[in-house]
Amino acid sequence: MPHRCAFRCPLPLAVCLVLSACSDPEEFARIDVADASAAPACVAASFPFEGELLSLRSRAEKLGVFLQSAPDINARHDVLYIELLRPDEPLIGVDIMLSPDAPQAIARARLAFFSSCYPAHHSYDLEGTLRFESLEPEARGLVAGTLTDARAIDARSGEAHLEGLSASWNFVVRRGPPYEDFYALPESP
Repeated sequence: MPHRCAFRCPLPLAVCLVLSACSDPEEFARIDVADASAAPACVAASFPFEGELLSLRSRAEKLGVFLQSAPDINARHDVLYIELLRPDEPLIGVDIMLSPDAPQAIARARLAFFSSCYPAHHSYDLEGTLRFESLEPEARGLVAGTLTDARAIDARSGEAHLEGLSASWNFVVRRGPPYEDFYALPESP
């Protein structure tokens, strides 16, 4: 859900400007599609897709960008998941080619419709161009980027179900639930 700061400030204008400059940037995630004619009706009807839970999570020496439709991590949700396989490489301002078949890929992406198409689960590998304008993994860091010229490929058939996918996002990294996963660790002997 976008963060919008609207308030009346009875303080002098200079103080109001300082307060508004310290607030979070407007957060958003939006995915659009030009052609969904080959997709199931439930997938086609879910566009434009606007994320409500936006997060960056460490994933075993990788980074995962999650743009989810549901604010609850445990709920069924639609999600665009981008996995950065080599996050130590330069990723800012670089066009990153997404392809599920590229053996040396530095990123991959998947678009899944677990809520819109329930009880069916439609998910797709993405091909396209990924670009980050900001990727600050620390708490309160900014993550901003785009996905362009993308298409969604059904992994079972190899057919494109969505053409002309585009996405953009801008959000602040937050820690703790629901923004991060925590798994039970084995107890010490």
